[in-house]
Amino acid sequence: MTVMKPAEPRRETAGAALATEFPRYLPAIGGCFGPHSDTLVGRGEELSQLLATIASGDRLVLLAGEAGVGKTRLAHEVARILHDRGSITFRGACDETRALVPYSPFLGQLRALLDVARLPAGVDHARHRTYLHHLLSRSEAPLPNVVDPREGREGLFAAVTALLSAGAGSKPVVMLLDDLQWADGASLDLLRHLLSQHDQRLVILGTCREGEPGGRHPQWANVAEPWTVKKIAPLTREGTAAFIAAAVGQENVSAEFANLLHRTTGGNPLEIQEALLAALEAGSVFRESGRWMRRKIGEMVVPRSVRAAICKRVSRLTPEVQEVLREASVLGQSLDCEHLREASGREVGEIEAALRKASETGLIRMSGRVVAFRHVVIRETLYGTLSTRRRTRLHAATGEALAGSAAPAGQVAWHYVRADDPEQALSWYLAAGDRAEAVFAHCDAVCHYRTAVRLAQEVGDRGRESEARARLRGHVAP
Repeated sequence: MTVMKPAEPRRETAGAALATEFPRYLPAIGGCFGPHSDTLVGRGEELSQLLATIASGDRLVLLAGEAGVGKTRLAHEVARILHDRGSITFRGACDETRALVPYSPFLGQLRALLDVARLPAGVDHARHRTYLHHLLSRSEAPLPNVVDPREGREGLFAAVTALLSAGAGSKPVVMLLDDLQWADGASLDLLRHLLSQHDQRLVILGTCREGEPGGRHPQWANVAEPWTVKKIAPLTREGTAAFIAAAVGQENVSAEFANLLHRTTGGNPLEIQEALLAALEAGSVFRESGRWMRRKIGEMVVPRSVRAAICKRVSRLTPEVQEVLREASVLGQSLDCEHLREASGREVGEIEAALRKASETGLIRMSGRVVAFRHVVIRETLYGTLSTRRRTRLHAATGEALAGSAAPAGQVAWHYVRADDPEQALSWYLAAGDRAEAVFAHCDAVCHYRTAVRLAQEVGDRGRESEARARLRGHVAP
C-alpha cells in the first residue's frame, strides 16, 4: 500500500458510499459548477493569456479543443474574473438537438432578461417589446405590419441589443456561448450584429470542439470580426498532478501516481476525473484511518479511455437505471422529465427514482423537472451504446412527445430525421422553415425549405414538394 501524502483529511466515508461522495471533491470542469468552482487547476498560463487578449481589445474569443479538455471551465473562470471587475455575464449554449432552432443559445437568457430588465417607455421600446415577445413565442405567422424581411431582421436585432443594454445598464457585457460547433445560422448573424455595435462594451467568449467551426454552417464566414482562436491543450504532467491533488483534497500526490494517470489520460481533465472515479470504485484508491491510500501501481486498474470509464460506471447501476439514462440521451444534453416520460412510456415514479440514482454518481444533474448530463461526452457515450433499431424507435417516440408540447419545430424535425421517418420530418421541416422565416432567420428558412424539397422527392409527395418550392420562390433573402 502507498500513502498519497494527505493533507488534513476532509471526511471519513467507507465502502460504496464514498463513490457517491468522491465527485464532490473534483474540480468543476465541462460547465459543471461544484464546491471547487473557485479553484481552477493547472490553467494559470492560459488564464493570463486570455485576460491579456481581452484587455488588448479582442472582443470575439473562441476556445477550441478536444471534448473534456476544460474549455467551458476556463471560459467560466475568465467570466468570473471579469464579473468581479464590474462586467455583467450572460450565458447560452448550443445543443446538437436544437441546431435547427433559430437563435437557440440566446433564447433562454433573453427570456430571463425580459422578465427582469425594464425597457424604457417610448415608441421605440414598445416596438422592441413586440419583436421580443414574437421571438420568444412559438408562432409561425409573420409579425404583423412587417413586410420587408430586411427591416424585420434589423428591428429584431435592435430589440435584442436594447434588451441586453437594459439588462447590463452601464456595465460591460461578457457573453459566454458554449458548443458553437452546433450554432445555427441566425445566431451567427446575431453575433455579427452585436459585435457591430461599437457603443457596447461587449466580449463574446465561445467554446467549440477543435476543427469544427466552419464545417457546420456556412454563416461562420459572415461573422464580421475574425475570431481570436485559443487552442486549449491538455494538462501538462505538473497540471495533471495538481488536478489530482485538488480532486482528493491534498497538497500533492506521488509523482508515480500522477505519471500513470497522465500517461493513460493524455492530460485530459475529464479523462483524469473518470480515471480517478474508476480507481475509487475498483478499490485501487481508498480511504483508511482518515488518509487517502492507493495500491501499488502494478495492481491498479485504470480505464483505457474516458468512454470505457463511463461505461464501466454506468454498468454498476441497475439495468433499469441504465435504460432510463440511455433513453434520456436521445432527448439531448438537457431535457424535461415529462418529455422523457412520454418518449419512454415509463411511470413518473420509475423515472424519478432512476434519475436520482444516476445523479448520485455524478452522471447527471437535476433541477426540478430539468435534467442535464454532467458532460456532453457522457451523453454521447450512452447514446452510442444504443442499437440502431432502438435509437431509431426512441427518436420517433421523442419526436411524437415533442410534437405535442411547446418544443420548437426545428427540434421536432431533428428527431424525425433520425427516426428515419421522412414523411413526418417533411411536415416539421416545412414548419421549421415557416418559423425561421417568421423570426427573420432567412438563411435558416432557405436551408429548411430545401431539405423539405428533398424529403418530398424521397417520399414522392409532389404536392408538398410544390409547396416547399413555392416557399423557396417566395423567399426574399436579406
